[in-house]
Amino acid sequence: MISAFASPISEKIFMDYDTKQKHNTDKKQSPLEQEELKGTVYREFTIHIFQSISFLQTLEIDEADIAARQLDIAWTKPNIRKLIIFDMDETLTHCVRHKNPSREPDVFLNIPTQSGNTLRAGFNLRPFWREILEAANRDFEVAVFTASNPSYADTILDHLDRDRVLIQHRFYREHCIKTTDNVYVKDLR
Repeated sequence: MISAFASPISEKIFMDYDTKQKHNTDKKQSPLEQEELKGTVYREFTIHIFQSISFLQTLEIDEADIAARQLDIAWTKPNIRKLIIFDMDETLTHCVRHKNPSREPDVFLNIPTQSGNTLRAGFNLRPFWREILEAANRDFEVAVFTASNPSYADTILDHLDRDRVLIQHRFYREHCIKTTDNVYVKDLR
C-alpha cells in the first residue's frame, strides 16, 4: 500500500485527514474539504494521481515515434467533427482476475491469446456504460483507446457493440507510444 508521495507542493497536501485537521486553523471547511482525504480510498486515489503526474513529467518519448503514430480520423458521421475517447479497461469494463464467490462477473468471454489458445475470462460491465455511449453519440464520434492487443479488445468491444453503432473508432496498443520504460502511452495530442 502506498503511504507517502514526494509532491512538489507537499506543504499543501497532507497524506491523512488527521494531519490536515491539525493544520486547519479556521475549522471552516467547504463540502469538498469535508470529504477530501477521508479514509483509504480518497488518500490512495490522491496519491495515485500525483504519482501519475510525476511519472508523466519524467517520460522520455521519441519525437519521431510521436509523429509516426499520429492518426488521421476517418469521420463517419456527417456534420460531426468532434471526437470523444473512452478507455476500455477500468472505464467501460473491468476484467475479473480473481473469482469472488459472492459476485459472479457480468459476462464471460472467450479471449484469443497470442499463442493461439483461448482464455475464458470474466468481465464486469461498468454501470450505465450503454447509456453514456448512446448519449455521447448524439454530439460526438466515439472512439475507444486501449493499450490492449486487438484480439483481446475486439472480443470485448464486439460484445459491447455488436452492430458497431456505438463505437466508431478503435485504437489499440499499436497506436500507443512505447516509452523507454516499456510503458504504453496513449498520446492524445
